[in-house]
Amino acid sequence: MLSNRGTGPKRHTPQPDRDGAAGTRCLGSGARSAPAQGAASQCKSCRSKEAGPDGLCAFCRPPRVNLKRRKYPPLTPEAAEELRQAYAAGTSRDVAAALNRISARTGVPKTWLKGEASKRGWRSHRDRHPWTSKELDYLHEVLGVIPVTQVARTLKRNVLSIRCRAAKLKLSYRLRAGYNISDLCQVFGLSRARIESWAARGLLGEAQGHGGHGGNLRFSEADVERFVREHPEEYALGRVDELWFKYVMFGHLAEREEATDVKEKACQ
Repeated sequence: MLSNRGTGPKRHTPQPDRDGAAGTRCLGSGARSAPAQGAASQCKSCRSKEAGPDGLCAFCRPPRVNLKRRKYPPLTPEAAEELRQAYAAGTSRDVAAALNRISARTGVPKTWLKGEASKRGWRSHRDRHPWTSKELDYLHEVLGVIPVTQVARTLKRNVLSIRCRAAKLKLSYRLRAGYNISDLCQVFGLSRARIESWAARGLLGEAQGHGGHGGNLRFSEADVERFVREHPEEYALGRVDELWFKYVMFGHLAEREEATDVKEKACQ
């Protein structure tokens, strides 16, 4: 005779604890006992057994970042003057020695001292090739008349140095004699490819300079004026700069008209 024992649903029956008190414990096969006290818990991220109180192990726990920056007292006038004189000397050796002395005396890190010097605009860089008054006068005379490369060869400097000094002096190093391709693009209102096609066909006359990457082809004013008069079918007047066109076609009339406008404005 078959019995029905063990086939029914599992129940929670009170079981005595070690102390003799009745407690509730699941007797099912799928039940898990609570972890014993003192056992290492698993990490919630990598499932290791070295989790801390926050549930993460040492590898998964994000580093603590101290967002509060330490504030240092302002520099004394004596320390600031010593640091300024070191930067004014221009040598890195003097600056390093001054930073070491001030840092040892005040307890302020050298990085903070460098930051203070940067805020005050102090630099240890010294111009190894300073500009002379004779070179500056030469720049005022020849910039815009001869190419920048020729100026650089004459002064034994690089082209970037010439351009930077011209920008500080507010001088234009663009050649004023003749027209280059960029100038023609601007006055005709056309693309660079169209201007280069004119040059390839010989419509703009013989070019001066060299083309290619970094090249600077220039065309004389006489050749450009001849092109404007002999080839009107190559450009549209709606795109051409009006004042420039008047100057090329009617030079004296344009100058007279401009002088008249200036005189009328002065009389008003």
